[in-house]
Amino acid sequence: MASPRPKCILVVDDDPDTRGLLRKVIGGMGYRVETADCRERALQVSAGQQVDLAIVDMYLAGESGLEILKTWKENGVVQKYVAVTAYGNVALAEDCRRAGVKGFVEKPFDLEYVRLLIKGLLGEAASGTAGEKEEVP
Repeated sequence: MASPRPKCILVVDDDPDTRGLLRKVIGGMGYRVETADCRERALQVSAGQQVDLAIVDMYLAGESGLEILKTWKENGVVQKYVAVTAYGNVALAEDCRRAGVKGFVEKPFDLEYVRLLIKGLLGEAASGTAGEKEEVP
């Protein structure tokens, strides 16, 4: 019997260091990780495969991460999203909620919190999250 397909998480961030770090952390949790640095690439990746969770920076270079979420919501392509930003405010949080965001993470973020959030959103037990508390700029 074939083993189950690892869940896919798409990380959308224009900062290569953030993408690389999240790829390493999430991949280390046993998930398949795809990355995108812009709206166009995120939509290409999500159109070509099942994405179980998307982690999206709200302020991409010259683009709005929120617009990606709205497109996914309209098309039903990605069902669960986490918004990431270094510039959180009440208006953005409300816009994200309306777009269907299930989690909100502000930079610098605590990687243990990110691990627990992912496991919770994907319906997996919180046990098994390895590693010490880390803060990332």
